[in-house]
Amino acid sequence: MRACTTNGLPDDIKKAFWEELEEELQSIPRHEKLFMGGDFNGHIGEKANGYVRMHGGFGFGERNSGGVTLLDFALPFDLTIGNSLFMKKEEHLVTFRSGRSKTQIDYCLIRTNHRSLCKDYKVIPSECLGTQDRLLVMDLVIKSFKAKKRSGGVARAKWWNLTRENATKLSEKIKLEASWKLTEDADEKWDGMTNCTHRSAQEVLGVSRGGGGRKSEVWWWNEEVREKVKKKQKAYTALNSCTSEEEKRVREATYKDVKKLAKKAIALAKSNAYKRLYQKLETKEEEKDVFKLARARKKKTRDLGCVRCIKGEDGKVLVEEAEIRERRQSYFSRLFNGENEYSPQVERGVQEGQLNVRVCSRISKEEVKEALRKMKSEKAVGPDFILVEIWKCLGEVGLDWLT
Repeated sequence: MRACTTNGLPDDIKKAFWEELEEELQSIPRHEKLFMGGDFNGHIGEKANGYVRMHGGFGFGERNSGGVTLLDFALPFDLTIGNSLFMKKEEHLVTFRSGRSKTQIDYCLIRTNHRSLCKDYKVIPSECLGTQDRLLVMDLVIKSFKAKKRSGGVARAKWWNLTRENATKLSEKIKLEASWKLTEDADEKWDGMTNCTHRSAQEVLGVSRGGGGRKSEVWWWNEEVREKVKKKQKAYTALNSCTSEEEKRVREATYKDVKKLAKKAIALAKSNAYKRLYQKLETKEEEKDVFKLARARKKKTRDLGCVRCIKGEDGKVLVEEAEIRERRQSYFSRLFNGENEYSPQVERGVQEGQLNVRVCSRISKEEVKEALRKMKSEKAVGPDFILVEIWKCLGEVGLDWLT
């Protein structure tokens, strides 16, 4: 915003100017940044002298009535004159020079709570706006924050609905809709199986909404807490949108009361939730989950990036750094430069030119059964996002497909 007053005009015109400028500033919300500059034809003086918040203490010349009017205008709007915040040489304070007379009449005003954004200001003597006014420049640093878009989740099958009844339904549906071909291409066969399984699971178990999931810090929220927090947010929005001082005081008091009630509701809900959690952890089943969590955290702390020992060709453990380096060098040299000892056996019915190495070595049913047996957790999920329990409920048919 740029403002300008002119000397020599009648007092009623000057008064009308200041009143119109006040109305303009009142229409701007207080939370928004405000920078106003122009020729105010007033001298604020060298020292603050009673205007500490509006005057930074580094001015020029003697204060006159025009400067007092400007400082009185800045007081109710909590504005600071940016020119007075930095100690400068005289040539960088003077904004108007005519012959031997020199004055400071051009000013930049900013909100007091945003004065930290002003890093410097300067008057450029060689650049003139008119024949006598000099160019006033203010350096501001304003950071722009981009609102992060909340990434939407992926819609998935509701695997948690896999009860005994649903497992039977799902098994029958998968056996009925099994339409993939028994080809020798492992990738093609596996894609057909997983697509059929996913499609059947979504129809039987249902599909999630694809939300981002609940936040870890608000798992103990209840309806009362949500209601109190919403009221607090509305009160805060209303506080930032007010323009007058009286309205701001009323809304600030309302916001403090609502905030206090929200804090009380949050503390109570959090305390009750943790109390129920501690009571639940005292049972035998929950103790096992705690131990599982402790073991998982212990595994994450292991330093796997640094190998301090390795076996040599004779089976002995090598711990010296030079021996480990020499063993690695000889191993990888033989691995990359030696002959390939792997010679896949071509199965019957498959021509050698059309051989897919990934299907040469078949997996027996016993190996699949043993692998499924080791998967003790019913909620274990493979890289295809299919529960292991799905393959178990398919029985012998599933084993034939997997082998």
